[in-house]
Amino acid sequence: MPITPDTKDWTWVLREPCPECGFDAPRVPHDELSGSLLVHTTRWVEVLAGPDVTARAHDDIWSPLEYACHLRDAFTVIDGRLELMLSHDGPTFPNWDQDATA
Repeated sequence: MPITPDTKDWTWVLREPCPECGFDAPRVPHDELSGSLLVHTTRWVEVLAGPDVTARAHDDIWSPLEYACHLRDAFTVIDGRLELMLSHDGPTFPNWDQDATA
């Protein structure tokens, strides 16, 4: 069974906690964000060094490598949007089709 295309508006994570992992973006202190990113980066190095990095637990769930590539792509998109915010007043952001990117 292939992965179902994602059409969700993911900006909801800025307003409410994630029911799956409990992440609550508004409660993350800004001064702790960079340290948190470094901790998670270290964890990903360990995950990507694992023997089953390309294996999917189920057909409809990405492998660790696919998730890592998605995070890479998401950070690239976020970086581009940040640049737009810093260089333009009232920028608009094009829709990002993460499935097409994958």
